[in-house]
Amino acid sequence: MDLKKLFNRESRYILRPQAGGFTRQFWEEIAILIHVARWSFLAALVGVLSGASTAAFLNLLDAGLAHYDTMPMWILYLLPPLGGLITGPLVYYLSPRSAGPEAVIRDVHRYQGKIPISVPPVKMASSLVSIIAGFSVGKYGPAAHIGAGLGSFFGWCLDLSDEERKKIVICGISGGFAAVFGTPIAGALFGVEVLFLGKLMYEVLYPSFVSGIVASWTAANLGVTYDFFDWDTPVQAGISPEELLFYIAAGVFFGLVSWILVESIKAFRGIFRSMKIPEPLKPLIGGIVLSGLFMAVNATGVDGKAFMGLGMDSIEDSVTGGLIVLGAGAFLMKILFTSISLGSGASGGILTPIFVIGATSGVLLSKIIPIESALLSQVGITAVLAACANTPVSASIMALELFGGSIGWVAALCAVVAYLVVGHRGIFESQILGLRKTEAFASADGYEIGEGGKLHLSYATVWKLARARHFIRKLRKR
Repeated sequence: MDLKKLFNRESRYILRPQAGGFTRQFWEEIAILIHVARWSFLAALVGVLSGASTAAFLNLLDAGLAHYDTMPMWILYLLPPLGGLITGPLVYYLSPRSAGPEAVIRDVHRYQGKIPISVPPVKMASSLVSIIAGFSVGKYGPAAHIGAGLGSFFGWCLDLSDEERKKIVICGISGGFAAVFGTPIAGALFGVEVLFLGKLMYEVLYPSFVSGIVASWTAANLGVTYDFFDWDTPVQAGISPEELLFYIAAGVFFGLVSWILVESIKAFRGIFRSMKIPEPLKPLIGGIVLSGLFMAVNATGVDGKAFMGLGMDSIEDSVTGGLIVLGAGAFLMKILFTSISLGSGASGGILTPIFVIGATSGVLLSKIIPIESALLSQVGITAVLAACANTPVSASIMALELFGGSIGWVAALCAVVAYLVVGHRGIFESQILGLRKTEAFASADGYEIGEGGKLHLSYATVWKLARARHFIRKLRKR
């Protein structure tokens, strides 16, 4: 047998026995079926791990928050500093790799998905303390990092390669999203979309789908309930294409809201980094500042609890059309509380605060353009998510899973517009630039978006701007 012909990729056959023979197409299908079966098994196991760990986290969180509304106000004022005093040393001394809402993305890109086994328990404990204490952080980030950490440990037990371990970790990210929000398709897409700006990791698409579906099913069977599906959201009917310009304007507005959020978090991170105090004490300072703001808001007659913790009541009141009297600045206040929380180093995610900001800013926008507030709140949730996380595809699918197909094209349009308007920035600074949003900028692909200095105007754009300026000067001289 000629070995050169046997392994020649240009040949039509992989094997050419003298009598009969197997075609390359046959062996290709066998290899793909083995691949599908193998990753079905691996992704399902990661889905079970993600779903079970998320269920444990969410059930503990519900138990911790059960008496929050009945606590005396003086205790609520003490909780943020006390929570910061606990979480700062806990994260700094036991698991510094778990710090930050984008920690799991950083683990994938910088450490090939190698996550220390100390991360899941520390991330769970510190995030529970932070959210219960009233820090304005979310629950997805911890769930994703816990699921990814368990997936990484599972990959180590099976002695998987670096690339396979990264796939397992991405399955954990997808499973965490799906289990937290009950949206398996959006969860699967989020895991393959969030790691890169402008790039989908198709090689992990199938395992992510399996992991997301299994994780969502596992969490639901372990007692997790999903508030979104219990809310009496109005059915959106008669969405007219004639209102296209209003929806584009809404996308621009949500993109600007996202820009404010991203830059605010960045600014407060810089402020806390510049403080000449020990790193473990910075969440304590953040907690003291939050308590002061909490008192100040309450003194104005507005319930400051709307801006503390998760803020699920604000989301419900917004998307069901029953809105609240929090005033036009509600989303700005939530941005402030969230920026202080994350900037100081509180442990937790960012997606739930994004939902609050998107929903309440949609209510404000409804006072400006002739679109009903419930629709703009629903669209705002997914549009601000798309812009802040640079995930327009999964955000659009999430709108369908949460609110139904009737708002599909509106949600997708607003999500894409907001994603473009926010520019080359996002809440996950470890996200890698995979594709520029416009040819007006030039950059070397592959850098983290937190390194914004590497993006600059292209030569062609500079030349066009110079020509335009020259033309304007000539007009003035006339």
